[in-house]
Amino acid sequence: MMEVVDSIAEENKEKTTGGRFPILSSNEKENILDEALSKSTKKQTKYGVKIFRQWLTDREKDATFENYTIEQLNDALTEFYAEVRNTDGEYYAKSTLVGIRASINRHLRAPPFSKTYSIMSDDSAFLKSNKMFLAMIKKVQREGMDRTKHHSSISEGDLHKLRSSDALSTQNPKTLQRKIWFDLVLSFGRRGRENQRFFTDKTFVVKSDDCGRRYVEMAVSETTKNHKGGLDDNQNIIKPRMYETKKPDCPVAALTKYLSKRNPTSNIFFQQPRAKVNYEDEMWYTSRPVGERLLNNMMVDISKSAGLSQIYTNHCVRATTVTVLAQSGVPKTDIMKITGHKSEASLESYYQDSSEKQKRQYSAILLGNTENGSDKSGSTAPVPICTQSNAMPLPPNPATSFNTHCLNLTNTTQINNQMSLPVLYNKQFEVHNSTVQVFNYNITGNAAQP
Repeated sequence: MMEVVDSIAEENKEKTTGGRFPILSSNEKENILDEALSKSTKKQTKYGVKIFRQWLTDREKDATFENYTIEQLNDALTEFYAEVRNTDGEYYAKSTLVGIRASINRHLRAPPFSKTYSIMSDDSAFLKSNKMFLAMIKKVQREGMDRTKHHSSISEGDLHKLRSSDALSTQNPKTLQRKIWFDLVLSFGRRGRENQRFFTDKTFVVKSDDCGRRYVEMAVSETTKNHKGGLDDNQNIIKPRMYETKKPDCPVAALTKYLSKRNPTSNIFFQQPRAKVNYEDEMWYTSRPVGERLLNNMMVDISKSAGLSQIYTNHCVRATTVTVLAQSGVPKTDIMKITGHKSEASLESYYQDSSEKQKRQYSAILLGNTENGSDKSGSTAPVPICTQSNAMPLPPNPATSFNTHCLNLTNTTQINNQMSLPVLYNKQFEVHNSTVQVFNYNITGNAAQP
């Protein structure tokens, strides 16, 4: 009899601890759901819920809002949206208000509460509170109190200074690691610190394409803010590449060198540099991972080391990826394949503003300071593309004398002095750090004659 009992107990133990169909407890199932949320999302949820509880307590209301009826919650949220302020007594920015509401909703819909309603829905249940929420958003924006800070892209001048400085040198372990970090974040449009602590020596792979050119791509799929996994997620089809440049600062060559200098006893990708190392040493890094704070402040440290015009954050590199590609004429849909954005609208905040170079040119035009054709940065004022000495002949034009003149001229001053023509249209493109301007001049009859 005891043998039968022991056999049943052993069988039950196997079911609960392993086997093909293990029995999970309620806590284990909730942990699986909880792990689906990123660390930053959990932190933001706690932040928003904490503010709502503090407001309820301050108003001497029941702080356990999870037990409210829909009507009670709708009334409380209506008051909360109207009265919530930061610790300085000032209005929250639009993005913060949106985040707080989303946090409360996420908290209510997650276990153990698992509410089936959504406080963000515009149906009749929460119509009153959402009207107040939208009214407060408009009020904050109308009165100029929206202090939302967008991550600026790295300016063209600072990019040039950075690439020509020793801050991204491959000659020592610290700067080599910085270069690898910068090249990967820029080329793949990654968020400032997302998943970087989980990179391993197998995360990136060097391959060759059908033309024999080497490139780097990610060898694994991952969950990100925009791609959390699931049946409808198409993250696996997004495969951006970082190609070799055949230059001294080639990113593929740098990555190959970095991988060869890592500590083979650990699979961690970002390893701490050794305190003392000679250039000829085979191993430049320890088996310990780089600290989270150091990774989070990588671009801050690079900015200081390179002496850039301002201190940039990690996310500024992602903004630079979008800005440089957009200003070079790359379609939004193609940029999304690199950065992983899910909608074209989400890209717009990155490059709505003009570049530093464009701003200098616009100011010079408005102030009539375009005669010398350049500014202190060395950038040239808008010039017709046919003013270069090696310019190709223009298409046939009724004013044939214009072609002859244009090909014989070599600078903007000659064009402007000999042809005072109004510009009907001009368009500027920036491609691979070069600027191209296309001009459409109003040429009729003999207007082009000197």
